[in-house]
Amino acid sequence: GIHCPMARATAATANKPLAFTGALLGQTAHRYAQTTRFVIDTFMPGGLARDADGFKIAVLVRIRHARVRRQLLQSDAWDTDALGIPVNQAHLAVNTVFLSFYVLRGLQRLGVRFRRSEVEGVLLTWRYVGHLFGINPEFVYTSPEEAERLVQVAFSVEFDPDETSKALCLAMMEAGPAYMNLGNARLGRHFVRMLYPISR
Repeated sequence: GIHCPMARATAATANKPLAFTGALLGQTAHRYAQTTRFVIDTFMPGGLARDADGFKIAVLVRIRHARVRRQLLQSDAWDTDALGIPVNQAHLAVNTVFLSFYVLRGLQRLGVRFRRSEVEGVLLTWRYVGHLFGINPEFVYTSPEEAERLVQVAFSVEFDPDETSKALCLAMMEAGPAYMNLGNARLGRHFVRMLYPISR
């Protein structure tokens, strides 16, 4: 198989709820679309006001997390001793870093320049999203340096990426053409090949 550069970020225990519920494998393009809509609605002017779409989706995501957590904890297939609490506070906090700080850092590596105020605005927005998700304030970063440290700590206590990590990562990469509505198979293959070096 193709080496997946994102597998390291698809941490072994954090990805288990996705694998158990089938929430990503087989529905990856749809999940891309849902996440994209959430991010866009969040950053629209007033998008996190109490009656705005970004706020409503954040609350729905929190409810979905709670349902998955309950479903897995009641399942005989979930090993709490080995895997911990599913969709836990630490994993949610790290995910907010991936959707904010890591996106900015990736864009910067591709040559995009941001003013300090723009970076702080994105981080502040995602800190509020973390609040809406119910994340304990102790786990919510307040600076780029704290975001980086949070990820370092998370990776230091995570298992190494396993086969599920690789499968989820591969599904994410291979779903690119469907998400972009690329009907041409040859163009789709070129697009996927382009995603791998961008990810690295």
